[in-house]
This record gives sequence, structure tokens and C-alpha cells, in this order.
Amino acid sequence: MSSSTAASSTGATNEERTFWSQRLLQSGDVRGTVEAFLKSPEYAGKNKNDREAITDLYQAFFNRTRRGGDPELGAADRPR
Repeated sequence: MSSSTAASSTGATNEERTFWSQRLLQSGDVRGTVEAFLKSPEYAGKNKNDREAITDLYQAFFNRTRRGGDPELGAADRPR
């Protein structure tokens, strides 16, 4: 299974979205799921830095890029 296509420019397949969604729903472990995603052989092979990984996660989870200037958490995305 291609685990990091969700963060690629070509987009994820339905099978990939289902895999990661089910993993998260079954485990309830957001942190563990994100770590597994980032440590998957396919994603790790991309040699992304932290900023790029955060950008990829926003794209994968929210289907958009970060908003705001904060590299860790976009201003519009901060809890209120």
C-alpha cells in the first residue's frame, strides 16, 4: 500500500484514504497514526524537513495548505 500518497501532489487513492482513516478510527491514536504516516518507508524516503512534513499533513488531513504565518500552526487554525 502506498501510505504517503495522501501528501503527494497526485493525491491519495480511495484505498489509501480508507487505510489511514480506518487506522485512526480503530486506534483512536492521532499521534501514533501521524507518526506511522511520517515514518512509512515511502514518506521517509522523501527526506522532508519538519516544515515540509507539517505542510504535507495539512494537505493530507484538511486538503489544503496552512493559513497564517506560524510554521507550526497557522493563525486561522489555532483553537479559540
